[in-house]
Order: sequence, then structure tokens, then C-alpha cells
Amino acid sequence: MSSLRLGTHALLPTDVELVRMLLRLYGIQGKCQWAYAEAPPYDAVLVEASALEASPLPDTEPAARHVLRLTRADTADATDTLPRPLCADRLRRWLDRVENTLASPSPAAPESAPVPATSSVHVHPPAQEAAASESMVLPPEDAPRFRLQRWPRQGILRDDPGRIRMATLLSRRALNAHDLVSLTGFTPHQCQVFMQILHASSLLQAAVPVTQDAAGPAVSLQPPSPAKPRFTQGLIAGLRKRLGL
Repeated sequence: MSSLRLGTHALLPTDVELVRMLLRLYGIQGKCQWAYAEAPPYDAVLVEASALEASPLPDTEPAARHVLRLTRADTADATDTLPRPLCADRLRRWLDRVENTLASPSPAAPESAPVPATSSVHVHPPAQEAAASESMVLPPEDAPRFRLQRWPRQGILRDDPGRIRMATLLSRRALNAHDLVSLTGFTPHQCQVFMQILHASSLLQAAVPVTQDAAGPAVSLQPPSPAKPRFTQGLIAGLRKRLGL
């Protein structure tokens, strides 16, 4: 089978870059038939669910039969739907399922048979994705912070000095995308894409939450160490004294 084409529609530039990176990682990890396509025709397409609901697309645009909707809602059991943040393993399983469907022979449909509206989606060329990247704003300062659990694979870093620098900072302390922008001077797009890639690869660990004590500095919410068994220690000390030890 020749390479299959995966497209995107109405996704943020950070999501598009994440999809590109994941497809490259799939290829490094093993046999993968999928490649990112800049423009139709597509074998499958990943779309922003809210964008489709808010603005129906014209019938004049090219269509893709296999559609995966990305949503913020809890849709763990929904078909052809993935919740945010985008999970690398779930996307890979969906692509494998579509690949098996495309490889399986199917009876030819009558020439005049209509295509159900739920089985296809019309997509625009990615021109609006490029325009959105120019208007990307700085991420919020109070966003959750994460620390790198282990050093990323070469497929993620790609010998990019910028990514190596961000990975080094994240290995030292917990940061968010806003912190990376301030520390490195990189664009919000670069920092957000890198954080999303690390999230999808399960390389980040959330920072330990702290609470501010009114009488002093921040106090960790980790459970306290168990108290020492003072009674047992006293009993042993008494026996040693009697025996002259």
C-alpha cells in the first residue's frame, strides 16, 4: 500500500505541528503508512469539532471519508472522537483502524448512491492555519507547570538547539509555556508546540502543589513523614542499660 494522507482542518498551529511530529515518530518506531498532507485529497482528516459545529462548510470543497474530531468534551466512548490533549497512543490506534479499513476490500457502491453527511467532511486548504500562527498570543502566566521526567528521544529533539535548550530548562525545574517564552525569548508558537509534543509523549510530570502558610513561606502538600516509635526505642534503651551494654 502506498503512503496514506492525513490532513487537518481548523486546528491551532500548535496542534498541526504536534500531528506532524507524531507521524514522524510513528515512522521511526515502526512501520507506518501515514504522512501529513498539506492539501486535499486526504485519506483521513483530523478536525476541530467546535469549528464544524459553528460554521458548516460549503459543498464545493474536497471531502475526506474518514474523520477524527478533536474536542474538549469528555468523549471517551464516542466513535471517531478524541478528547484534548491529543494522546499519541489513541491517535495511532485510530490511524491503524482506518488503515485496516482502507486495506480491506469492500463492495462497490451504486454509482448514484448518496454519501451520508456523517461519513465525510469538507476541508479547506491550510491557509487559515498559517494566518492563525501569526496571531498566536503569549500563553497564560498561571498555567500549570511541568517538569521533564526523562530526556526526550532524538526524534523529538531533532538536533534543534532551541528544543535542547527548552528540554534542559524543563529538566531542572517545573515550567509552563509562558515561562519558556520569558526564559528563552522564543515565540509562543515554538514553546507551546514543544510542550504539547512532550505531553503527548508522556514525558512531563506535574509540579508538586504547594499552599501558602499565613505565618511563613509556602508549605508542600506532600504527606508528613511517620512519627518515630519513641516507646519502642525507650524500651530497647532500658534493656541495654540493665545488661550493661
